[in-house]
Amino acid sequence: MAMGFALTEKAVIDKNGTGTVVNANWHDYKIPTAKDVPLEQTCIAVDPGDTECNTLGVKGLGELGTMPTAPAIANAIYNATGIRVTDAPITPMQMVKLLAGKNKRA
Repeated sequence: MAMGFALTEKAVIDKNGTGTVVNANWHDYKIPTAKDVPLEQTCIAVDPGDTECNTLGVKGLGELGTMPTAPAIANAIYNATGIRVTDAPITPMQMVKLLAGKNKRA
């Protein structure tokens, strides 16, 4: 989910102010699959049933890990290229334009 936000998923929003997503189809909205993500992942079990945090005793952790991923990838690109990327998704075409702009300034 986090890699998709950082690298591939681009929601096109209606420019008339409705806030409606207007992507033409799901084919152009690239969601990473199991083949696109790193093979090494570590899962850490969370103690089940914590009624101190809420009445249901559940813990929502799915979105927590998504927050630092896009900035971490952008920082890795900055460390490798010296270019600060501030828009997601970070696409190859975007990088070509940013690298070309860097060369013009140098």
